[in-house]
Amino acid sequence: MVTSTESLVALVLFIIFGSGWVLSLIGVVFYQRTRAGWAYIVAMIGFSIYIPIGLLGVLGLHSDRKERDEKVFLERLAAKRAMTSNKVDN
Repeated sequence: MVTSTESLVALVLFIIFGSGWVLSLIGVVFYQRTRAGWAYIVAMIGFSIYIPIGLLGVLGLHSDRKERDEKVFLERLAAKRAMTSNKVDN
């Protein structure tokens, strides 16, 4: 038989893990669509509830963000070099 204390503990755990799942789902979906910084943070918060399994999500999302930041940096660097080579040619 389930006591009221066990029911309360189960409800609290359901709320905690359910909210973590919702946060990570919302964060990942919006991050994949918009690459917004707030979505990255929301997903990280959601994944952090599921330590150690959530650590895989954190590492994957961090890796994706790092690759995107490197790509943006290299594009800016290439654009800057193109602008300076045009100035030298003129």
